[in-house]
Amino acid sequence: MTFTKTVFAAALIIGLPASPLLADEAATGGNMYRLYCASCHGESGAGDGPVASALINGAPDLRMLSKKNGGVFPEAVLRTLIDGRKTMRAHGTYAMPVWGRDLSAIGGDAATAQTIKGIVEYLRGVQMR
Repeated sequence: MTFTKTVFAAALIIGLPASPLLADEAATGGNMYRLYCASCHGESGAGDGPVASALINGAPDLRMLSKKNGGVFPEAVLRTLIDGRKTMRAHGTYAMPVWGRDLSAIGGDAATAQTIKGIVEYLRGVQMR
């Protein structure tokens, strides 16, 4: 299956519009963020998602990542957290909590990397100054 067909199939499965919008990293990243991350981290990334109160330490405010990192956006760290190479205790033993596996099912390594890149770029865009 080609990358384009895989993205189209994934869009149909998860209910995203199968349009050129999928090629736009920010739009795709935002959609994927809302699908996989917002339940804990909240729609805006403030850590106020509906599941956050069930977490022992809550969910971090993802809008403050750069500020808490000396003004530098921690892109590489985020990539490894999302894909499961680095784990957070609250996320379980593999990714967030199983999103690395789910994202891998989208269409192989290239599609997974593109999806993660989109989520990271989306998070870059919500950083507080």
